[in-house]
Amino acid sequence: MSFNVTRYLTFEISHTCDLAASHPWCPVSHPDRYKFGDRIYNLNDRIILDFYRWCKFTHGFRGIILWHQYNEPIHQLPRIRNLMAEMKRIDPHQPFQLTTNSRPDVEGFDIVHFTDYSNPNTLHDDRILNADGEGLPYSDLRLRQGMSHRGLQWEIPIDNHGNWCLCCADWRCEQSVGNIFTDNWEMLYARFDERSRSIRWSDEQTYNSLPRLCRACLHVTPNLHRTGSVF
Repeated sequence: MSFNVTRYLTFEISHTCDLAASHPWCPVSHPDRYKFGDRIYNLNDRIILDFYRWCKFTHGFRGIILWHQYNEPIHQLPRIRNLMAEMKRIDPHQPFQLTTNSRPDVEGFDIVHFTDYSNPNTLHDDRILNADGEGLPYSDLRLRQGMSHRGLQWEIPIDNHGNWCLCCADWRCEQSVGNIFTDNWEMLYARFDERSRSIRWSDEQTYNSLPRLCRACLHVTPNLHRTGSVF
């Protein structure tokens, strides 16, 4: 595996959101956020740029830099713009995406995903509930097509403390492969590679061998594995 098929390298540029108190379905302020991960450091610009270079030049990343996860990144906009300028010096063709609840007309990004919470038709998922349970029995499962585009090669999610999470639904770092501040990146890559190959399912036996988090998530947020919900 290499990162040349990976769509997103995602950085959680902070750990706060201005709508946290209004959205009980979002894990951003949940007491178990980062429960199984390290919380020693916060992402700094140097490690973001160094990790970006490593992903790009060592393992062939050519996807989109995404400023997102459970925070509201627009409050870090000057910092993000500085980081984007540095990344553009490294690769003038590097694309960027911003996911925000603030406003839809932010300039300087190739893609802006605006989540309009004032719209009553905005859908929310309940991935906060994937902290519990073992998932449905295989016979009751609605999805029977394995891990779809939300499989592990879709995204490299780095949270605000540097934990390399399994996916965007791994808000407690339950299946994190490690931390980019404290662990060797090649070792993290090897773990990520191994999991990207092993977390697949096509029948009852392989479904039952998935990590608890994956089975619980398939139960709680089945549409996440097809279309990607919002928070």
